[in-house]
Amino acid sequence: MFTLLPRQVMDLEAGQIILYAHQMKWYPFRVTHPTQDGCFLSPLASSSQPTYFLRATRWVGLFSSPHFTPESLWGWEAESFPMHNTGHSMGPWYPPGGRLDLVPLRLSTLRPGQLLIWAGQERWVCHRLKTITTNNEGSFVTTRGDGCLTDDNPIPITQLLGQVARIHYPKGSWEPGNIPDVWRAHTTQCWLQTRHNIARYVPSFLRR
Repeated sequence: MFTLLPRQVMDLEAGQIILYAHQMKWYPFRVTHPTQDGCFLSPLASSSQPTYFLRATRWVGLFSSPHFTPESLWGWEAESFPMHNTGHSMGPWYPPGGRLDLVPLRLSTLRPGQLLIWAGQERWVCHRLKTITTNNEGSFVTTRGDGCLTDDNPIPITQLLGQVARIHYPKGSWEPGNIPDVWRAHTTQCWLQTRHNIARYVPSFLRR
């Protein structure tokens, strides 16, 4: 199992290996020529000239583990990449321990209710998409964890790694964003808001 660390392209170094999507599949790519404006990439299994350029503001997944070697990814490609849910912000239906099947983004088909993975502070965040907006500064998404009372700050599209196609637990697996999944999320939000309101007003009532 490989570990992916969130890194902004401007912080990458030559020789590092990142996860990159090409034609809706994941591949390992090597950073060949970092520049002030971004970096050039080449396929890990190719000795040809760099074939892609990423802008400095984009975020990517950097392969990292104590025993990681580029040779271990030689020839690897996949339609989905496994990641693990380690946080509590999507509870109670998404407790820690689930396996997330990460697939490349399809911006044209994104819809509210789907789960996105984006770069946070030294960790990946998996939250549910609420809205997509575009202004003079670019395109942004607003997300929220099912176990959270407030939305996240608007997130630039360049900060997104991918979307979750399926989640797996010992009790079963399902596709996030379908009607039962969105209904569970809505029910959780209503329950959290009700509990929050009770916690605000009951103490003052008891003091009378």
